[in-house]
Amino acid sequence: FRGMMFLLLQTHTEFQIVTPRTRADFAGDALILPDVKCLDDAEIAWLKDYINAGKGLLASGESGSYDECRQRREVNPLQRLLTMEDPVGSDAVPGGKKIAYRPDGPGKAYYKAVRQEYNAAAYAGKYSGTEFSRLLENFSRTLRDDLGYRPAVTVEASPFVSSQ
Repeated sequence: FRGMMFLLLQTHTEFQIVTPRTRADFAGDALILPDVKCLDDAEIAWLKDYINAGKGLLASGESGSYDECRQRREVNPLQRLLTMEDPVGSDAVPGGKKIAYRPDGPGKAYYKAVRQEYNAAAYAGKYSGTEFSRLLENFSRTLRDDLGYRPAVTVEASPFVSSQ
């Protein structure tokens, strides 16, 4: 979750945190499930409707692997919904839907890279060529190309701006 927050903040992407209590009010064009392991059947049904309405979904890690009682599911209904027979190594889902699955979890990788490189890069005032810069670009590309996400307002700024 923390790494995904960093990605969203440092790509200057508008976002809303969605919980089971706020789900009904969510009207965004893209939803990110950053390793959301526990999903109940009602949430899976809602996600199916969301995807079928032409909205974008990025799932990562073990999203949907457990039910609301933290019991591991024999078959992950989210992966079935995403039509992934073998989710390991899958990158995007066929069928024209705006769906992407990242088993590694882009937020985790980004958080690790930021912890290793961010301070030195910020001190130098240069982030090009860093691993976190590459991960930022990959994330932006996933939002744009795989999910078809087009924000109403685009902010082009250094990732250092969010921490100043």
